[in-house]
Amino acid sequence: MKSEKLLIKQGKRKWYELVLGSLLYSIILFFVLQMLYYSILYLSFKLFALYLIITLKVFGFIMPIALSLTVVKDILINTKTNRLETIFSVGLIKYQHNSAIPKLDYISVFKNSKEEFEVNLWYATNKHYNMYTYESFEEAFLFGKEIATRLNLDLLDATEKGDFKWVDKQV
Repeated sequence: MKSEKLLIKQGKRKWYELVLGSLLYSIILFFVLQMLYYSILYLSFKLFALYLIITLKVFGFIMPIALSLTVVKDILINTKTNRLETIFSVGLIKYQHNSAIPKLDYISVFKNSKEEFEVNLWYATNKHYNMYTYESFEEAFLFGKEIATRLNLDLLDATEKGDFKWVDKQV
């Protein structure tokens, strides 16, 4: 029996990404608190406006970097309701975006430049989502075959450059 839900997890972030991201969040918090402190201490609108501009510049520069280091993206595909739930999380803070499932095309397994095997979900003709990376072909192929079977999609073996083969999932 095929499952109605498929969860694709990005996994955990590396420890140094989390430490650096936390440091960047701390810098942002420092500037916000400094703005509030000096604004309340001196009760000056000019000083508040100056610190607000500085804080917004720091926020605009640092926040995208901090988010790129700490955000984890998980995808839940629910074939019964035809919904795609994308869940972004930073620690305990989560944001969930629901949308209709785009037209899924196929699953591919290929070897990247690092000699690793990637499993990609292709959708909307030429867009793809890197689902997982394996060191061995067998693991990547089994995972790709399982996903292709559960989503009723074709499986493409693209591990050899220039020699792409559609795989029969029944074998």
